Amino acid sequence: LAIDSMEICGALSQAGIPSVALELPSRDLPTDYIIQDNFGGALRAAEYLAGRGHRRLGWFGHLEATVPSRERWAGAQAALRDADAEIVVQGRLGPDSGESDEDREVLSRALRGPQRITGVVAPWWTAAAKAAKLACEEGLEPGRDLEFVAWCPREQLDEFRVAWPGERLPATVIWNIGELGEAALTRLAERRKRPTAPAVRVSVSFELTSAEQLREEGVSA
Repeated sequence: LAIDSMEICGALSQAGIPSVALELPSRDLPTDYIIQDNFGGALRAAEYLAGRGHRRLGWFGHLEATVPSRERWAGAQAALRDADAEIVVQGRLGPDSGESDEDREVLSRALRGPQRITGVVAPWWTAAAKAAKLACEEGLEPGRDLEFVAWCPREQLDEFRVAWPGERLPATVIWNIGELGEAALTRLAERRKRPTAPAVRVSVSFELTSAEQLREEGVSA
């Protein structure tokens, strides 16, 4: 059973029913917690851009105080600490937010002039697509004038392809929703055998796939 509140977690524990928490905004529940490797994925994403010579980066996605948002931000900052690169602009283009006038102006300013950003970490594929569309309106070509690293479940890559305005998808941190489910079932089985075992955190692995690799897989247009 997937749970989402301390009250439910406590009731299940008292009843002897095993449970796990999946992808929740908080990590405070006293139970097994299954989540993406947010820190590691964002670290690799920022390293990728810095390794390709980008020094002024933008961040577009959630800014809220949730576990995925904060861990992805921390991973990106950790990668840039010793890379002579920095995130100089942030925009709130999360999966549930529209393209506000403020977001549009933030990105537009960051894309102008000799000190403009040249790389974008967008650790939600919807944010990546929205930011890329705004860049196109500024006369820039994603992948040539502005390089992105996005984030997407493998099961949603087709949706990402439809939303992406460029010829091919950018480099992308890819994880698998099915693997998260399998990890949850494994923990539930173990929890049934050892109900008093300490709670653990399980991070689902990812792969950072380049635009060229995605094209070879037939994912991008």
